[in-house]
Amino acid sequence: MELSDLRSFVDVAETLNIRRAATAAGVRPSTLSRRIARIEGELGVSVFERHASGVRLTRAGRDFFDTASNAIRDIEFGLRRARAASNGASGHLRIGIFASIASGFPHEAIRLFRSHYSGVEIDVAEGEPNALLRRIRERKLDIAFVTGDCDLRDLDCETLWREAVALALASDHPAADEEWLQWSELREERFIVSLQEPGPEIHDWLVARLGGLGERTRIVRYAVARETLFVLVGLGFGLSVVSQAGVGVAYPNVVFRPVGDPDDTLPFSVAWSPDRDNPALRRFLSVMRAMASGRPPPPVN
Repeated sequence: MELSDLRSFVDVAETLNIRRAATAAGVRPSTLSRRIARIEGELGVSVFERHASGVRLTRAGRDFFDTASNAIRDIEFGLRRARAASNGASGHLRIGIFASIASGFPHEAIRLFRSHYSGVEIDVAEGEPNALLRRIRERKLDIAFVTGDCDLRDLDCETLWREAVALALASDHPAADEEWLQWSELREERFIVSLQEPGPEIHDWLVARLGGLGERTRIVRYAVARETLFVLVGLGFGLSVVSQAGVGVAYPNVVFRPVGDPDDTLPFSVAWSPDRDNPALRRFLSVMRAMASGRPPPPVN
């Protein structure tokens, strides 16, 4: 039974007049009559009784009217949802993030996306970058934020934003009163990083900046979380670095100071599976690309 036949039946049942129903639907009365005849042929019963001024529903027609009305309503609702999902206006998006970059660009990207696509249900999962990438491969996440310029064979990656890096040091450190520090002033300092993500990326970033300062510069790794690492900074265990988004977090006896060249920034990226056909994911990427380029987000279709 075709949807057009069901709609025609409901139209006639509501008006009890084939000519008026045909005019409202923009079709010929003969077209409606053929559709009603097809329905009666499939049901094996008459759904209308004809009389001089129009038609009236038979008992079978009254029973079928409720079924047909509900079916049309459900189908039209399903079609609206499918169309919304196909253009990313609804659906489900699973985002992976780790605590040290939960503010700044990712925070604003999620906020902006939700304001434009309120019909999309968003799940946010926290974890270390390698674990998040594994969950993308397992199809448990759609996209994840990671530190650095990622280059992965099996996943698509894109560097979307960069952040200045600040030096974290104890408030009683001799350099704490400086407004801006240079790497050359830190050649005899001890740096500490975490073994947990994104500690390894921070370690490599530090090595690239400190490599030419001499052998007296040391980088020590601790098996602690990021929050504990900055507690150690406050206790005088050494200096560390943090991206600009993390400067707003207060730690006991810790201050943050700009360091090095202002243009020397830390890249951040997103990764997703090229096999993941999720319209909401495509919309989220479009919003982030617009943010990264300073353009307004794409309009909702």
